[in-house]
Parts: sequence; C-alpha cells; structure tokens
Amino acid sequence: MKKTILPVAMITLLLALSGCTKDYKAENIEATVDIEASPVVQATTIQEEPTNSEQKLVFSVVVSENPGYTVVPSEELDGKTDVDIAYLNLAEVNIRMSGKDVSLPEAIKTGVLTVPEIFAFAQIDAQNGFCKESFVSEHGLSHFSYVYPECELLLTYDVLETPSGEQKLIEEIYICDITDGQRSFNYFYVDEESEWGYFLDREDWGLTFVLLTVTSEQITLEYTQQGGQQIGELFIDGYTLYPQEKKEGTDNGPGYIGRSKRDTAGFPIPITMDASGQITIDWISTAGTLESGNYYIQLNVSDIYDEEAVHPLMENYHDKQSYHIIFAIE
Repeated sequence: MKKTILPVAMITLLLALSGCTKDYKAENIEATVDIEASPVVQATTIQEEPTNSEQKLVFSVVVSENPGYTVVPSEELDGKTDVDIAYLNLAEVNIRMSGKDVSLPEAIKTGVLTVPEIFAFAQIDAQNGFCKESFVSEHGLSHFSYVYPECELLLTYDVLETPSGEQKLIEEIYICDITDGQRSFNYFYVDEESEWGYFLDREDWGLTFVLLTVTSEQITLEYTQQGGQQIGELFIDGYTLYPQEKKEGTDNGPGYIGRSKRDTAGFPIPITMDASGQITIDWISTAGTLESGNYYIQLNVSDIYDEEAVHPLMENYHDKQSYHIIFAIE
C-alpha cells in the first residue's frame, strides 16, 4: 500500500492507457496471475454487429490436454520483441496471415506480425465488433481483455507506480482458452532483482530483523521498526522454516520443513512501533530438532488497522508481507 495521500489534481489526470505465469517483460519484472481474484475496476464495450471492415486478428487454437500455462520466451522470437507470450490451457495458437494459418510465434519471428500490431489490431477488431473488449485497473495499472470466438487475448501496456515512487513499464500478452463464465485475474509482479522474490510493489514498513542467537530448537531475533508505509500496527502472524538448498534451487523435496499453524502457541507476535525489541521463535512443535546445516526462516507479517480510518485517497497495496532471515546450525 503506498500509504500516502495523492493530491486531487494528480488523481484527476490519471487515465488508464492500457495478465498465464513467468516473466512478462517489463525490465526485471516477473508477472504472476491468480485466476480466482476479482478486478478492482471493470468496464466493457461491445459492438453488437460486426461492420464490413476486415478482421485483423483471426485465431485458431488447439486446447491443451494438460491444463496450465505454456510460455514462449522472448528469446525464442529471434529478437523481434522482449515480451514473453503465455498460453493458458492452450497447446497451440495460430493466426491467419495472407490466407494461411501460421503459429503465432512463427508469425512474430518472421516479422509478418509485430507485437505493437497485436495491440493495435485487437483494439480495431473490438471497435468493428469482431471481439468484446473489457478492462480492469489495479492501482492505476490497466489490463485489457479481448474475447474472440476462439480465445481470450489479455494485453497490458501501462506504467506501474510502485510504493517506492518508481515507475515500471508493464508489457504483457496472454492468450487463454474460452470458458463458460467470465474469467477474473489478479496480477502480481515480482522484482527479479530481489533476493527473495518480493513483489515489485512491496511496501516499506520500516521493519528490519537481526539474528541474535540460534539453537537447534529456536531462534532469537532483534527487530527495529521506524517510520514506514503501514497504516496500523504490525504483527508476526507465523513462520515457515526452509533448508538453505530450497533458496538455492537444489532442493527437490517437499519444500518447507516446519510451519506455524493457526493455533501455534505464541502467535501472533506484536511489533512495538517506532522501537526495537526481541522475539524468540521455537519450532520444536512443527519441525522438531534441526540437524547441523544452513536454513532460513520466513516471517509472515500483517498490517492491522481500522478500515474506517483509511482515507479514501490513500493507496493501499499490501496488508501482508514476508521477511527472511538466514541462519546456520553448527
């Protein structure tokens, strides 16, 4: 949550100009889609009857026998674009070019169709009634949907305003199967430069942790909280314990080795605001005694506040964030 109040004059100037897994290229950005989430703002424009104009994008698709995401990396498109293309529940996507069906990646590689043309042609097709256009906007970042008879085309070309004040260009192309109902998406962007894969729109809660002592049964940390963009007070809701190999991508096991549960004793742990303090986490009940080795613990922190106290012009990005601490057992 960029928990700052925006001047009204700035807000009135904001126009939405413009989301399948993997990096959908803005520079150093990875985008992830949650299919079950709901849009913040939505509008739809429909041309009931097609005009006599020629349809610009004519698709034919092959539905995948194994539902899920397929990504065509930009590296496989011969430098024609730096945008990855993602399919959802589709094994193949073809486009009609000069009377022939050509795979979409091949069309882009050979230059007969460009990424900017995909964006422009979808808008033209919507205007002429060959597809249905709708959009959602989250924190001012707009995403457009173009529903054709064969597939749904999801396009983003807009600027993400992050809580830190940075501006990141988000450019995405998703092509999805047609469902019986309207599909909702939630968009998350991961900073590839982040050691822990934190979101690009992560808030600064003014919170840091320092390792004091650790044994095979527990860890003691010192925290400092000063300032920050949180609305209310911070609480540690729980933790997840991992082997270091998981972070380095060499662990093929189940992942975590211990995790707090809803009824784990001692949680939530309050953070004293604008102060320093110590917390001790005992994992005997969830992970037992740890053997010698390298580990890290993920702390889940929540911002708890009275929703009625939130100013309507305040931009709230996150109410939950995680923090990671590396440690070793001798």
